[in-house]
Amino acid sequence: MKKKRILSLLLVIVMAVSLLAGCSKKENESEEPTETTENNETTTQDKDTLVVLGSSVVEAFDPLNTALNYKLEWHQLFDVLIEFQEDGSMGPALAESFEPTEDGKGYIFHLRDDVDFIDGTHFNADAVKFAVDTIRSCDLSAWTAAYIGEAEVVDEYTVIINKAASYTKLLEFLAEYLYIVSPTAYQNDPTGFATNPVGSGPYKFKEIGADGYIYMEANEDYFRGAPYFKNLVIRTPLDPSTAVVALQNGEIDIATAIPQDQIEIIADDPTLDVRSASGWSVKSVFLEGPNFVSDQNLRKAIFHAINRENAIIFDNAPEGTEVAKNMYSERMMGDYAGFMDIGGYDVDLAKDYLSKSNYDGKTLKITVTSDQANIAQSIQEDLKAIGITTEINQLDSNTYSAAFVDGSCDIAIVSWGCDYASLEEQMGFHAGTGYYGKIVYNTPEFDQLLADMANIWEDSEREDMCKEALTMTHDFANMVPIYEDTFSNVYSADLEGAQDIWSATFNLYLYQLKLK
Repeated sequence: MKKKRILSLLLVIVMAVSLLAGCSKKENESEEPTETTENNETTTQDKDTLVVLGSSVVEAFDPLNTALNYKLEWHQLFDVLIEFQEDGSMGPALAESFEPTEDGKGYIFHLRDDVDFIDGTHFNADAVKFAVDTIRSCDLSAWTAAYIGEAEVVDEYTVIINKAASYTKLLEFLAEYLYIVSPTAYQNDPTGFATNPVGSGPYKFKEIGADGYIYMEANEDYFRGAPYFKNLVIRTPLDPSTAVVALQNGEIDIATAIPQDQIEIIADDPTLDVRSASGWSVKSVFLEGPNFVSDQNLRKAIFHAINRENAIIFDNAPEGTEVAKNMYSERMMGDYAGFMDIGGYDVDLAKDYLSKSNYDGKTLKITVTSDQANIAQSIQEDLKAIGITTEINQLDSNTYSAAFVDGSCDIAIVSWGCDYASLEEQMGFHAGTGYYGKIVYNTPEFDQLLADMANIWEDSEREDMCKEALTMTHDFANMVPIYEDTFSNVYSADLEGAQDIWSATFNLYLYQLKLK
């Protein structure tokens, strides 16, 4: 089952100070807009541009034929059937309501009848089926067929979408990945669509400027009502410390995935609003590639060599963060949380495994991005203590992501887990047929076990099989869970409408924002 784990990591590019205006502080509390103050300064009532710091460099906007997911940009241009609510549940978007099919193998979606795409064509069930058929069949996005089954049009505003497997979290996946495009525009120019996207979203694409920034303008005919901000600018990424300065200076209004060490700097800043949330992922050390695939003892040596408590301190994790007790987050584990003792830091045991391994003193890489430098140093010292030599290889986020996927990182540090994957699906990423199957250790027995579970529709009947798969995952030792992640987005305090859940899912519905 070919699947894609999208890593949300900040790209390390130091930018020149932007001349774009950010959020100004309120100086006039009157309800009527005021053009200038006595000092000729613009007030918040005049602000019509929202400036957001991007986390990736985006140059194409076709959401149906790609292995990537540029959530920040695409959620503004395209609508989805359903959206995450603050409590993590699913709520209406293009679908007014939904319910499971009688056999439990899919969902029935009841669609809005008052939505038009920005090219003037009308949204209906055929548009949903077009999106499903296209994303399942295109080469780059065909991996989504492991989640999304076939779509069936019932009538003009009713559509059924089936699950690809019994344990698929279809609703969450649709909220994450199924962006609805104008079928007319897409079919008329499938190649050009990537640079001239047509959706029904709250904003319309204008251009990518010479500065690399993405410029959008409000869709005045948006079915929820025109967005508060008439213009949207998504800036190219900055490193975390530079992003914090840009927030404090009012150059940008929103920055996502700001690391904890920077959050501590701005925690008491009254001009900024920090929104944090724990999600579905665990900060983990990932062991991949030819140096590890064939050496289980080396992987187990590293599993027990890492001092989790020190790693938490070095990573500037939030106060009260505890060592992970499960291979995956408790939110993802559900009823399986705590069913087995995964072990942990044990230097003697680590040395014993190392003595049985094929390790010959070769220098291994710890590949990281800039915000992972501290935890990498902690891990490096732990491995040195048992006799493993490492070097820290720091990359920008785009290069890091490519290295992670091709298995050349050796040792990587990742937030492992995502909101749209069930526990079985998350384990499936490491299966031989999974997205990372070629760069980590797995067995045919493991693959077959997951394949068998996909066809068992009663949760209770999968319980023993799931526990067996979890035990195998632990024994493979492809990853070392450290602690459950907390993610933070930072907003100008002048804004209202942001939700904590946006920090955990990285889905930002900017149409909800306005000035206080």
